[in-house]
Amino acid sequence: MEIIAPQLRGILTFPGFANDEDWYVFLFTATDFTGTLKECEEGELAWVDKTKLNELPMHDGDYLFLQWMQEHDGVFSGKFIYKDGEFTGEHNLIKY
Repeated sequence: MEIIAPQLRGILTFPGFANDEDWYVFLFTATDFTGTLKECEEGELAWVDKTKLNELPMHDGDYLFLQWMQEHDGVFSGKFIYKDGEFTGEHNLIKY
């Protein structure tokens, strides 16, 4: 599968997220694609209507950046702090 005309929406950092590793996430959106979804090691892939995203099991911070994506048309960056696998609630957002 290949997405067509992906748009960068966000850059997220998760310092010390897992095993004291810093995670960096680049968020893209797209409205068109070619091909079909393929199996991968990360789990079962499926297209999900954006109105149903909050019904999926996610880390607590994920709900925040998904809300930001819906409320803001441009690019943003954010930092989310987790300690021992739990979201501390500490985060920041910079809109560009």
